[in-house]
Amino acid sequence: MVLNNVNLTKQSNLFANGPISVKVIDANGCQSNLIDNIIISEPSDPVKVELTPFDILCYGNTNGSINSTISGGTQPYVIEWKKGGNIISSQKDLTNLTADSYTINISDINNCMATKTVSISSPLSPITFGYTPIQPDCSTDKGQIVMKDEF
Repeated sequence: MVLNNVNLTKQSNLFANGPISVKVIDANGCQSNLIDNIIISEPSDPVKVELTPFDILCYGNTNGSINSTISGGTQPYVIEWKKGGNIISSQKDLTNLTADSYTINISDINNCMATKTVSISSPLSPITFGYTPIQPDCSTDKGQIVMKDEF
């Protein structure tokens, strides 16, 4: 096969954007008619992903989440979420997450890719507070609990 005056194999990956001309020559030197204006084009917009993390609000919960917005490339997309190197989902968004880092890998039908990592955080400890109990005395039957100013 001759492409723009360059000899190629049956399948070649030398194509650039724009029109090309192809002529096929077999082992006996027989030639095909010239095929012109085969258009090779790249996607106009690369695959992109934006992530919106929602952190865990209370210590010990597993209610973090990540929403993803995928654009560009050529659909359909293949989605792969990883945590610690292990694949955990092929869904667009994640829910019920623990505090950790999560990586999304997106590829489109042309194997164009986008990768992004985001972290979900959580409070490092439960809510703690101080108080002082005051026991009732002989003149009153009511005790008190005095909260300290620190939480």
